[in-house]
Amino acid sequence: MPVTFPAHQGLIVPIKLRWPGSIDATALCIAAGTPDLAYSLGPWLNRQSHTAIGVVVWAVPVAVLAALITRRSAASGIFAAMPDLGPLALRSYRVLGDRRPPLWQTVTSALLGAGSHVVVDGFTHAGRWGADVAGLNGTIGSVPGRGAFTAARALQYAGHLGGSLAFVAVLVVVASRGRLAAWYGAEAVAQARSVTATGPQRALFAVLAVGPPLVAALVADDLGRSSLFLPVTVSLPALLLAGTVVGARLDRPSDRPGIPTDLNLVTNRRSDVAANPDSDLA
Repeated sequence: MPVTFPAHQGLIVPIKLRWPGSIDATALCIAAGTPDLAYSLGPWLNRQSHTAIGVVVWAVPVAVLAALITRRSAASGIFAAMPDLGPLALRSYRVLGDRRPPLWQTVTSALLGAGSHVVVDGFTHAGRWGADVAGLNGTIGSVPGRGAFTAARALQYAGHLGGSLAFVAVLVVVASRGRLAAWYGAEAVAQARSVTATGPQRALFAVLAVGPPLVAALVADDLGRSSLFLPVTVSLPALLLAGTVVGARLDRPSDRPGIPTDLNLVTNRRSDVAANPDSDLA
């Protein structure tokens, strides 16, 4: 499989740039990784995680819940504690907490994200339906310590690289072309960027976000779970917990903008970007 993050996200998130008002990118990106979170949760979910049943009963519900938590409590702390990373402008994504898309949009976006993961993995794992149909099961070489190298595995490694680069490229486009300002309003983005975590708050965030996956890796064998996939499973709730705890400790500006329920409702706040051709994408 392409790595759970950011490769799977990079293969689907460009649709947000094409249809920004119709896509809940928070749910889309979370759901693009949720099928892999089920691997360590028992044999049934392990088998079903990358099937239509698994998408419906696991990946979509988990992504919808995580998206709601992200917007309501976790995004503020997550992106206040992260470094801005120059052209990626990660602190601007605190503004995610200012949006409340309709539930149907969150659900359909989660379905798209999880479905894209299952489809991609179908072609990047030898013996799965996509590899069978496309004839990707043939061995094209071997790798020391890894055994036979199939065409499906070659496609998998290409997905690692291509998807990850695509995700970073989308972040750069969103930042450099003022897409968040166009979608949420320049004032909302400025307010989001005005709040940053203190040193102790960043330390707390790191402990809460990284600690549980590390502990999971240490105890996985004792629990009869994979030392690779149990930490992956734990990483999402750990990140949401860290963001929520740190977010509750931040000093928030008293004049925070109101919460739009639809991207089209922020058009009356965008006079400063009206001349920007990207501003009609909301």
